[in-house]
Formats: sequence, structure tokens, C-alpha cells
Amino acid sequence: SDDGQTLPQETADVIVGKIKSVFNAKLGNRVAAQYTLQIFENLNARAPGVFASIGFFVLQFGAIAATVAASMLIYVASSSGTWRKMDKASLVTVRTPGDSALATPRNIIVVAYDKPEILVSALGELKRSASPDLAVQRFGQTVLVALPFEDVSGLRELQTTLERTSATLFVSTPDQPASMRLKCVAGSPNAAKEIEQEVGGYLTGRGLNLAPPWQPGFQWAPVERARYRKARDTYRSLARARSQVWDEPALAKFMERVETAETAHDSAQLARLEIERVALVGTLRRERMQTLRKDPAADTAVIDAYALIESEADTSTAPARRTALIGPLLGQLPLVDGQLAPGVFEWSVSAVIEADGAKISMPGLRFANAFQGPPALASWLLAKGCGDIRYNFAPGVDRNARAAAQRARSSRAPAA
Repeated sequence: SDDGQTLPQETADVIVGKIKSVFNAKLGNRVAAQYTLQIFENLNARAPGVFASIGFFVLQFGAIAATVAASMLIYVASSSGTWRKMDKASLVTVRTPGDSALATPRNIIVVAYDKPEILVSALGELKRSASPDLAVQRFGQTVLVALPFEDVSGLRELQTTLERTSATLFVSTPDQPASMRLKCVAGSPNAAKEIEQEVGGYLTGRGLNLAPPWQPGFQWAPVERARYRKARDTYRSLARARSQVWDEPALAKFMERVETAETAHDSAQLARLEIERVALVGTLRRERMQTLRKDPAADTAVIDAYALIESEADTSTAPARRTALIGPLLGQLPLVDGQLAPGVFEWSVSAVIEADGAKISMPGLRFANAFQGPPALASWLLAKGCGDIRYNFAPGVDRNARAAAQRARSSRAPAA
């Protein structure tokens, strides 16, 4: 268009007509309008001027460099850290003010000891502490000490005291929470696969407020557990199917046509191909969902809810709709007026899990509460028959810094 912003009626008519001719099924006006606007914006985007381009490059490069540097720090800290052992006997809650108090923002001192006798002595001193708000947990060769976030003087005093015990320590804060990696050996390859599937089903539902398998005091009846397990497995299969669409030969061949049009700077052809791409991806995803629907082990209610959300043109509401429609089918944490009940999110985690034979690996664990989450997960793994549990804590990345880097990456320089 002349002003680069207004969509001329004649242009809109051409795009809408082509969209509706490509889709075999009846397409609603709302969806067609959404696709039309997206195609127009993609084709009509104006490249920034020279100075804006330079500024944009500097901004992007700086954000990427900051992110890479932060990632390298985490990698070096966790990769070079010592793998420490833990077992049931070394998993002890020394003192706690209670779950409700621990749910409030806290600083956590993560203290690692090489000599067991020094660790035991330090635990004795911490147990005799006069502070009623102090929480102390032994986790293998590590001591976790949680203090109220506002108790800055108490934090400094404890740091000074613990540093004198020849320990290695760092502080995990609400804005810079500790990360963790963990590995163990299950009783058999089948047992490892079972654990990987159960944990993986939970992790795939990130953002849906799902209850983790190790949530204490949160037990489902056997029928409920089986139902939620089936639903989570189905949701995980749907997520995999969605990403695997891009491996389809038909889509790979189609993208060759896109590359040809881009090389030729053929904007008209690119407009037609964008419409075809949307239709092709949608078709391939529907085909995969239909294949999954035929599986007797699949939960069709989850597939129906997933398909409904996929059909919506307004993708900005998809996360909230997934939480509202799919979350309850997969087993959510207790909610109050649509929000998480106080103190129930402390055992949740973001991570990945891998199983290789009987070996299980969970790199990049990041708990909502680094004091309560790790012991609960370790106890659950022990109850599942896992042995040779090894772990490593590492300082995390500042959430505010990470958010700033993300905002910088998503920003755009104005046209010159």
C-alpha cells in the first residue's frame, strides 16, 4: 500500500479469495481475515534504513552476546561442578518453620561439603540457631539453608559463619534461583522408561499448572492417576506430532519453492506460497491428530480440546486457553478463583529428562522453590527404586537480566 499500513480493499479481496480457494473446508470470516492480515504485513514490511539497521544489529548482537555469556557461565558452573552423591540416609529435614512460611520469598544458601564430619558439625550448629524462621535441609553432601528474603543481616551473618567451615557456597535468590542437574540409575531399563514417561508427561505441560508426581500430600485415587497419566501421555504425543510436522517430506519439498521465490524476489509468488504453507501445515497437523485419535491408548477428550485451540485464529489467547481447557484434563494443582492456591507451586520444576537404558538424566532443573523441590524429587526417585543418585547445584541466571535480554531480542529499530 502507499502508506505501508493501510490494507487496500482490492488487495484484501484478492488475498481472501485465494485463501478460501486453497482451504477445502469452509473457512470462517474471522480466520480468513486473520490470515489475510498476517500475509499483508509480511509482504508489506519495510526494511529499516542504514543507520537503523546498524543500530538494530548492535542491539541484537549485544543481547545475543549477553545471553551467550550467561549461558556459558551456567554451563561452566554446572559442567565443571563436582557430582555429589546422595541417598535416603542423607536426605534429612533438620528444621523447618512449615510449608506456609517456606512458600514466602526466601534466600537460600547452598552449601557444599567435601568432608562428612564437617557437614555434620555445621548441621549441629544450624540446628541450635535461635532464629525461628530458619529452615535447614541436608541434601546428600549439601546443606540448604533458607531465610526470609528481607532478612539481609541474617543472610550476611550466616554466610560469614558458613564460609569459615571450609565449605563452597552460593546464594540462591528469588530473582536468581539455583539450577541443578541430577542423574540416577533405575532398577531396570523398563523402570527407567516408566519414570521418563511419567516425568516427561508432567514437564510437557509446562504452563498448565500441572501437579508434579512428587507433590507431597497430593495423592490421587488409582482411577484418577490412570486417567491423568493417559491424558498427559496423549498431550505429550500431540506436542511431538506438532513439531514433527516440519520433518514431513511434503513440507521440505514445499520450502524449496519458497527459497526459489525468495531468491527471485517474487513477492506475488511468496504471497501465494504463504497461503499454501498455512494450509499445508494445517492439513499435516490434522492428519497426525487423526492418526493419534485412532490409537486406543489416546485420550480423545484431550485431542478434541487441542484441536479446538489449534483452530482459533487468535494465537495470543492460546496459552490461556490451553491452561483453562486442557490443564484440568491433565491433573492440575489446586486453584482458587482460577489462580493457583497459595503454597502449592513450590515443588514445580522446568527441566528435561532423558533415559538411556537404566540410566536417567535430568539436566537444567530449575525449581520454583530450591529448598523444597529437590528433596521431594529425590525422595520420589528413591521410592521408585532409583539408586546411585548424583547431583550438582549451580548458581542461576538473574531472571530480570534474562527478561531484559528477551525484550531486547524482540525489539525492532524504527525505520529511518
